[in-house]
Amino acid sequence: MHGLTLGVVLCMSTLLLSAGTAAANVIDLATMQKGTVRLLCKADNKLATGSGFLVGDADTRVVVTNLHVLTCGKNPKIGVLIDEAQVIPATVLVADAGKDLALLRLAKAIDRPTVPLADTNKIQVGAPVIAIGFPGAADDVGQSASPIIPSVSRGNISRFVTLGDGGYRYVQHTAPTNPGNSGGPIFDNDGHVIGINSMKALALVARVGGNGEVSTERVPSGEGIALAIDVSELMPLMRAAGVPVDMGAPPYLMIALAAILTLLLMGSGGYAYLAWRRKSSSRATLVAAKNADTAADSGGKSVGRPIIRIVEGPLAGMSVTVEDTPILLGRDPAQASVVFPADDSQVSRKHCSVRFDSESGRFEVRDLGSTNGTFLASPSAASQRLSPNVISRFKPGAVLTLGGDRHRLKLELV
Repeated sequence: MHGLTLGVVLCMSTLLLSAGTAAANVIDLATMQKGTVRLLCKADNKLATGSGFLVGDADTRVVVTNLHVLTCGKNPKIGVLIDEAQVIPATVLVADAGKDLALLRLAKAIDRPTVPLADTNKIQVGAPVIAIGFPGAADDVGQSASPIIPSVSRGNISRFVTLGDGGYRYVQHTAPTNPGNSGGPIFDNDGHVIGINSMKALALVARVGGNGEVSTERVPSGEGIALAIDVSELMPLMRAAGVPVDMGAPPYLMIALAAILTLLLMGSGGYAYLAWRRKSSSRATLVAAKNADTAADSGGKSVGRPIIRIVEGPLAGMSVTVEDTPILLGRDPAQASVVFPADDSQVSRKHCSVRFDSESGRFEVRDLGSTNGTFLASPSAASQRLSPNVISRFKPGAVLTLGGDRHRLKLELV
């Protein structure tokens, strides 16, 4: 290729790619609102509400929220309100009590956009933020056109702080938030999620009613002091659960332009590359078909999705999807996918791991040398303690306890 022509191609491609990147990375306010969802938690004839937002892709549509939003009572039912009369059930995919974060898998896809995540290492103190969510108090102020339209407030980043035993990073900001905003996102000006609203400076005060009845109420102890856990703390959970992390990558326009430039520079070599890609794509299709075959039994029916359902204990009501890669249960938030409270002495920091073998249709459980043991619960005899660091295989329906009867979980196909 002539030097002048090559230079022109490079300059034009650079300009077009830059324009495509800038356009792709900016998300408008309407998309931010649509990507923010209202969560409902029902238990013991009580209904609690909170906020969350959609991440992943079209095949792995997942909701991010705070774990405390899901703890409204024993055996809670969790769902996402998508219109005035329809709730989509959701189950816990993975949770981290130390970070107060949870990922929920929806029972079916909903027609809402996912939102990209921000690189908070590039964000400065003083930068503007947008908080979107469903503060409960807003429901009592006038009539909204719809209960699924979230409130929007604006502020700026005050500072970055570390909190908790794990030294987790939080964003302190001034955007007005209230109970109900928990689990909802704060965005930067480009529409990328910076953090997940988790707490506000509140004080518990006593109020005396006209009949002398005393009640308590949480009121702000300081104005403009809200805390959102940094989105960087969320990304390890997403990767552990196999949820794609969208950092606002450029769209297909940029990829297509890059491919055109590559072909121009490579000449005939480009055709060889395309032929290789076609071959690789065909191989990937065959692998996908093979995997689909192994997910069905001899009768051609799906064996279901393997899950761990926690039926008793602080995390009761939650369920976690099990894949071929072992899931670790314990108190160590740096390693465990299912994280138990830090002060729970019955569960070890690394207590046990669980995986599902799709070929045999069995769950594989390994006690990791826990102090108080992992047990197979038996309804008619004494529970059997699993040998440490030895894989034990169980059919779906098996019930396990961790360290004692307080923590009881069931291995299921749903």
